[in-house]
Amino acid sequence: MSSGKKTSLWIYLLIAVFVLGLGWVIYRKMTSVDWKESFAYTSTTPYGTQLFFKALPDFFETEKPEVVKESAFNRLIYDHQQNGLYVIVAPSLSIDSLDGVALKHWISKGNQVLIFTRNASPVLEKLGNFTFEGEYIPFTEVNKDTVQVWLGDTKTPAWHLPLKSNSYMKSKDTTGQEIFLKDNRNWSIGVKFHVGEGTCYVITRPEYASNYFLLMREAQDLMPQLLAELDAPDVIYWDEYYRLPRSQSNRPSAPPETSFLDYILSQPGLSGAFWLALVGLAIYLLLGSRRVQRLIPIILPRKNTSLEFAETIGRLYFREADHRNLALKRMRVWFDHLRNKYRIPANSPLDDKFQQLVALKTGADEATVADILRYNRFLQKQLTVDEATLVQISQELDLFYAQTMTGQKA
Repeated sequence: MSSGKKTSLWIYLLIAVFVLGLGWVIYRKMTSVDWKESFAYTSTTPYGTQLFFKALPDFFETEKPEVVKESAFNRLIYDHQQNGLYVIVAPSLSIDSLDGVALKHWISKGNQVLIFTRNASPVLEKLGNFTFEGEYIPFTEVNKDTVQVWLGDTKTPAWHLPLKSNSYMKSKDTTGQEIFLKDNRNWSIGVKFHVGEGTCYVITRPEYASNYFLLMREAQDLMPQLLAELDAPDVIYWDEYYRLPRSQSNRPSAPPETSFLDYILSQPGLSGAFWLALVGLAIYLLLGSRRVQRLIPIILPRKNTSLEFAETIGRLYFREADHRNLALKRMRVWFDHLRNKYRIPANSPLDDKFQQLVALKTGADEATVADILRYNRFLQKQLTVDEATLVQISQELDLFYAQTMTGQKA
């Protein structure tokens, strides 16, 4: 086997390995599912909340929610909004007394707070006058739970939804409370209570705000009915501060900044694609560093555009209705044709001898030549020519060329 064929074989093998590796990365990306409960508004995983985040402004016809990455005290204590909605989705909500004061003050001005959490600190329990009961159920033990929703005095049909939590709320005093969501054990999993002129809604199923839940066929109309309980806000705040359970001492005021490369390497799919691209680039540089013969350019034959130019000029004169000028140019071309092809001088007197000489040398009818010379004398005397005369002159010249092609004389 020649060296050229061996080199081609190696190139094909490398290309095949690259394509197979890329296909493997794509397959792994498509088949691997991250079931971790992130509840991140940017996440498209089953337990991300991207769908809910995007659905809120569409449902309430408001602007895109403002993402809050600081505590409720820092964000709301000086906020003068009177018809806002603050959304918190967290497996466990830990707020301190200052955050509780800020939330209470903000709700009392006529705002609303929507909380999805399985458990919360005593600050929220004291604010709502209830306690959280129950425990988290591991994913492997998930079963089916019938959820019944009451909207006002109307009892809706039950939805059969996955149960990931036994969490529910036990009210200490039902004054000012309204239970709008219960499960099949008659436990309160959705409670709303009023604070001043505002309302706070607490649901003990944070998974109900996840992508997985919103895409379930059994629950596609549950979330719209839950949101219908709320008044349409003017602005929506989306909390990212309380999303992950962490202690008050190590909770930062803002997430740490990461570089673009750190983000790529932190994502399994992007990391694999990044290293695969580097390997492919190295292989390309290794093979492309060999000297390659310069390509021989293809030289196309030159085009004769004289005819196209003449047609363009002719259309221009015809469109401008300058028929006399166009006819004179055609006559000039005819005299140039006689001089170049038949050696008949154009400066000769245009008399009968010239007419006979042209007919003799070209083979055209003498009557045709006589008509052309007559039109030439006509053009010299006239200032304008109509279209019909131009057509007649063109017909005579075309007839002359046709006669000379079929029966020309030496």
